[in-house]
Amino acid sequence: MTGDLSPSREDLRHARLREPGETGTWADKARAVIREVHARLPQGIGLDARIAALDAAYPFEKRCHYPYRVWCRERRNYLTRFAPVSCISAQPSTGGEGISREA
Repeated sequence: MTGDLSPSREDLRHARLREPGETGTWADKARAVIREVHARLPQGIGLDARIAALDAAYPFEKRCHYPYRVWCRERRNYLTRFAPVSCISAQPSTGGEGISREA
C-alpha cells in the first residue's frame, strides 16, 4: 500500500463502496450526486452549463478505474434526456486537460 489514503486499484474493481458508513454501489452514489445537481439547476439551462455542473460535482477521488467508468455511464444516461447521444461526450471534461467535449 502506498502512503496516501486513496483506495488501491484492486479496491476500485468492486461494485460496492467500501468507505466507512457508505452503503450501496458506485452507481447509487453517482445517481444520487446527479439527482442533487439536477435539483439545483434552473429550468431551461443549456446543455453546456448542465455538463459543466455535472463535471464539477464528480464524487469520487480520481477519474480512473471502475468508479470513473460508472460515473461516465450514469452521466451519459442522464444527459441523453436533454440532448441527442451524438452531442454527448463519452467521458467528462477534465478541466482543460486531456479529453474535450466536441459534438
